[in-house]
Amino acid sequence: MNITLHRPALTKLALGVGVLMVMILALTACGSGSAQEGAKARSLPLYPSEKALRPGEYHSVKFKPPLSFKVGKGWSNTAAQLSEFIQLGQQGGETGFLTFANVKEVYKPTTSIVVEAPEDLVGWLQHHPYLKTSKPEPVTLGGVKGEQLEVGFPR
Repeated sequence: MNITLHRPALTKLALGVGVLMVMILALTACGSGSAQEGAKARSLPLYPSEKALRPGEYHSVKFKPPLSFKVGKGWSNTAAQLSEFIQLGQQGGETGFLTFANVKEVYKPTTSIVVEAPEDLVGWLQHHPYLKTSKPEPVTLGGVKGEQLEVGFPR
């Protein structure tokens, strides 16, 4: 199934994603950990709710590969959980989002042509003509190294 997003839809999606964590290879390690750790985690609700998540550890239900994470006070899931997408938002204060995505396809910049996602997704985001990114910073998640950056639209 191909979903076509035109510039306004793409704009809306990108604006909603204030912070995009691009973890090259790191997502495969997100689900690692002991079974005891997983036993403490709650299932992340499949659908967004107006109620904030209770602080604590959560695990994905549909997202592949499985991942778990901890949230503090004021976080909520802001979009339906999919096998390739989870979005969390911080309530109150500055609006921002934390997105986990398995990016398999992207739009070729300045066209509506869908192509396979590049191996260097961070580089693709940095050179996209409609996006502005922060400098990538090294991160480690579950013992796997990756990069994190902020993505938005130039003003």
